[in-house]
Amino acid sequence: MMIMIPSHLLTIEPKWRIGSLLGVSVDFADQFIYGTFTGEPREQRIFDLRSYGISLDNRYCDYRTSIGKAGVFIELLTPQDKTFYSTTE
Repeated sequence: MMIMIPSHLLTIEPKWRIGSLLGVSVDFADQFIYGTFTGEPREQRIFDLRSYGISLDNRYCDYRTSIGKAGVFIELLTPQDKTFYSTTE
């Protein structure tokens, strides 16, 4: 599954700074996407997944990210060999 977040929805000001993004990561605990910028030592929150009703759980998926001027792409990966257990019997 792919999630595409257009650059105009990211909380990056000024918008030209998207070109200095080195990488992005998903924090499953607080449901934010963080970005690391060139020359800055700390990650910064750049998107709140909860504001769009998205809640990701790292028990069931992993992810790959891609960034560019268009925005952030998140590919959710589900391992084929992972067994999912039902809580009801």
